[in-house]
Amino acid sequence: MGCESSVPVLEVYLSPLARPVAAVNQRYCAHKFLTLRVETRFLESGVFYQEALTKRDRFVIKGKFFSSRLTLLDATTNAPIANYKAKTFSSKPILYVRAGTETEGPELFQIYGKYHTGLKSDVRVEFRDVVSGLPCMLGFEGNWRRREGYFWLDKGLDGVREAVARVHCPNGGSYSKHHIVVTPNMDAALI
Repeated sequence: MGCESSVPVLEVYLSPLARPVAAVNQRYCAHKFLTLRVETRFLESGVFYQEALTKRDRFVIKGKFFSSRLTLLDATTNAPIANYKAKTFSSKPILYVRAGTETEGPELFQIYGKYHTGLKSDVRVEFRDVVSGLPCMLGFEGNWRRREGYFWLDKGLDGVREAVARVHCPNGGSYSKHHIVVTPNMDAALI
C-alpha cells in the first residue's frame, strides 16, 4: 500500500557495539541507545538534534547567511565539534569535515553523497576510528529524502556491515522532524 520500502528499515536490528567507535570524539558515544529528534528551526536558523526522552538539545548545526560552511556544535556547551563545507558545483556532492572551527589543515573525513532517482540514496564516510585506530566506513541504506533507512558500519574495512543507527519519521510525521536511533558505543556526532 505504498509503504513497502519502510518495512525492512523498521525491522533493522540494532545491537550495542562491543567497543566505542568514534570519528570525532569518544565522549559522543552514548552508553545506551540514544534517540535523537531532528528538527529544523527556521527562526533559530539551525538544525537541532534533541534527545527524544529528555527534550534537551544535544547537537546543533548552524551556518552563516550566504555561507556554504556549517558548524556542528555541542548544544550543551555550545563548543564547536566539527565544521564542513560542500564542494560547490560538483556532480558528486562531497562534504569536507574539519575539527572545531578550523577552515584549513587536515580533514577529519569526507562525506560522499549522491541521490538517485526513486528510493535510493548513497552516503559514505571513510574515517579512522580514534579509539582503535582502525580504518572504518559508514554508509546509509535507504531513502534519505524520505528520512527512512539505516546507517551501517564496516570496522576494519573487512566487508562486514553492522547496523549502527536507524532513521525514521515517527507516526508518519514530517520529514523536517525525524528520529535517529543510535546504538550504544557509536559516535552520535558522526551520525
